[in-house]
Amino acid sequence: MQIHFKRNFEKEPELKLLPYDSELWNNYRSASKSILELLKELMKNPDNMDKFKNLCDNLCHQLSFYSGTYPVMPYLVSLFNNEKIKEDFKRQLAMFSEIGIIILTDIPAMNGEIHDSNDEVFNNYNTSILILQDKLKNFIEENIDNLTELDADELSQFYIASLAILGDREIAYLLCMSLPDNCYVVCKNCEYCDEEMEEIMEEKPENITPAENVIGKWDGTSVVDTYIWFSNFVHILGDETETELLAYYFGTYTCPECGAKTPVIDLMKNYYFEEL
Repeated sequence: MQIHFKRNFEKEPELKLLPYDSELWNNYRSASKSILELLKELMKNPDNMDKFKNLCDNLCHQLSFYSGTYPVMPYLVSLFNNEKIKEDFKRQLAMFSEIGIIILTDIPAMNGEIHDSNDEVFNNYNTSILILQDKLKNFIEENIDNLTELDADELSQFYIASLAILGDREIAYLLCMSLPDNCYVVCKNCEYCDEEMEEIMEEKPENITPAENVIGKWDGTSVVDTYIWFSNFVHILGDETETELLAYYFGTYTCPECGAKTPVIDLMKNYYFEEL
């Protein structure tokens, strides 16, 4: 199957970066240090992956959302135009993987369903995500053979990051929380909490009816149907265990208490997001 994603832009727009001297930086937070100071440290030496990772870690510590994500994201996306980075597969891989984890925290359960109070900053953030999507699409199409050679840990982080960047952030968050193959759910009908479904691929829980096999049913272009495109994407990358596991996550759960039949993903959202 050929992957040929649709692009957001024919010509990449210019990113607008919040100036260092803007007073708006005082409104944004990270997990520890001043987000502006962390950013300045990185931009002085954009090739330094330790500084890059330190900044990213401060924007997704304990998978929490931090408002500094909004003004910083355009800067992070701009780094992909660095010539050294553009020619370095491993570095780009690490950057997409780290940024994707930041993005999956930007969901209503984590940010309170509110966006940045400064519309220009928030609009620049959204534009940077659209640009990042196109850059990731190019990266995948040009490096699919290299991606299939990754070890299991690198591969899983990359495809979850890809899902966060290209598709459904909430599902990406759930998958990140459920690694390697756990499934915790809460029945919305009767509030039954099931925390016993661990090591799904070995246990094959009887109260989950897996979703139908959709391998081969993706056009290689659309990312509208998460189960179809993401299952096929993971399959192409060579992770057959995760491909089978996704059928359980997108399957149907029968509650042993009340008998209600509900999509597993919805019940996982009940478990992880209702308490946030």
